[in-house]
Amino acid sequence: MERLFGEMGASGRAFLASAGVPATDVTLRRRVDMRYAGQGFEVPIELPADARGWDALLDAFSRTYRRLFGRTIDGMAVEAVTWRLGVSGP
Repeated sequence: MERLFGEMGASGRAFLASAGVPATDVTLRRRVDMRYAGQGFEVPIELPADARGWDALLDAFSRTYRRLFGRTIDGMAVEAVTWRLGVSGP
């Protein structure tokens, strides 16, 4: 997970640097669309900058799913479908 976000972040930072945006002004926004296996829709999960590893991702998914639907599904596999990293500057 960190390698994937790291690669996307490096590409985004390089693009913004080529446009003259100082590295100190770059903001990253990490999101993952997740679902329980077999579901036909995904739930967008916003990851805090300090969230690291699959356990942190599952925890964020469970909190978000419970907030949206009032429950979680114990024992059901969870899938990360789409990984997104927004890289922006002023």
